[in-house]
Amino acid sequence: MSGSFKKFIRTVTLVDLIKGLALTGGVWVRSIVTPKHVLVTRQYPEEKRPSFPNFKGHHGFLLKEDGSLKCVGCGICAGVCPAKAIRVYTEEGKDHEKVVTGYEVDAFRCIYCGFCEEACPKDAIILTRLYELADYDNREQYRWKMDRLIEVGKKRPLFRDEVKL
Repeated sequence: MSGSFKKFIRTVTLVDLIKGLALTGGVWVRSIVTPKHVLVTRQYPEEKRPSFPNFKGHHGFLLKEDGSLKCVGCGICAGVCPAKAIRVYTEEGKDHEKVVTGYEVDAFRCIYCGFCEEACPKDAIILTRLYELADYDNREQYRWKMDRLIEVGKKRPLFRDEVKL
């Protein structure tokens, strides 16, 4: 039988409608028998679902114990980023060492693969489990600068209301 003939038979016999009604009826019966165990809809944002342990969300910057940046500005994270979402700005400091003056992650370009986190030799960047990234403001807010990344790195929030962004 051709695909269009099968579709015609399914439409005429109402197979899809019956399957949908059976599924709805099954959930309805379970909600009567065991009302606590049937979860149909989560009331987001009042009920937030924690992310899975290996979830990769908002980037964060880690600091040393003395409060200085762990990042040395080597640029390996930017080099391994397949989406080219990371930019590292450095200057030459005294004693001819690199000083990180800026760091930027483009949230729209990032694919949250975690290569930057794995490649960092100083463990300076992490991908937190924060997944609430949507906002109503302008697109420029999705270019995460160093101060925002440090704030997220300090708190390692699970939910957006735990950190002021």
